[in-house]
Amino acid sequence: MGALQEEGISASFYHAGLRAAERSQIQDNFMGGAVEVIVATNAFGMGVDKADVRFVYHFDITDSLDSYYQEIGRAGRDGEPAEAVLFYRSENMGIRKFQAGTGKLEKRKIEQIAELLKSAGSPLDHDEIAEKTGLSKRKVISVLNRLQEVGAMVMTSTGELQMTESMDCAKAAELVADVQDRMKRAKRERIAQMQQYAEISTCRRVYLLNYFGDSYTGPCNNCDNDSSVDAVAGSRREV
Repeated sequence: MGALQEEGISASFYHAGLRAAERSQIQDNFMGGAVEVIVATNAFGMGVDKADVRFVYHFDITDSLDSYYQEIGRAGRDGEPAEAVLFYRSENMGIRKFQAGTGKLEKRKIEQIAELLKSAGSPLDHDEIAEKTGLSKRKVISVLNRLQEVGAMVMTSTGELQMTESMDCAKAAELVADVQDRMKRAKRERIAQMQQYAEISTCRRVYLLNYFGDSYTGPCNNCDNDSSVDAVAGSRREV
């Protein structure tokens, strides 16, 4: 951001760690034109509908084509030429693949939480469960969400979660572990699709639209693989 400001460009930064009031002010400044460029994490973008965004540059590869397509869709909403560039190196895939493999929930830990909740007799909060099981609060919340998804927990009339009496704790843990494994496989597949998009030598628009179920055959004559024109849609630049 500093380099942009040194060139006389009005730039600001945005990330989830900022206070809500700061985030709101930065977004308002961008929407109103007081800020020309936002250097941001993917925390920025939802709800942003600015017609004259001329470019979206991705410094790093996204976790899926869904995310990428949504994010580049912020550019060129006024129908005028806009640029979407992904700066890609295959070495950068390591962090994404690592992230897709983290967060594994051991079946025994899931069962431990289920047994704890079933024997407690009254609702326990996240901190209590974390303390008794040795898991982080984030993992506790993840397990509770999964238990509810598989029907092992239900919400009472007062909005509290409690174990389903008929559900065996071991069975509940098995169901949750299976769901978790499926989610991990899906994450790995989405990352693989994103990598394939970054590395293809054929029309990128064809690849993107086919992914979303469109029968578009191309070529678009606008992406970097089809054309040398500077204004590209969903392009890749090697760095």
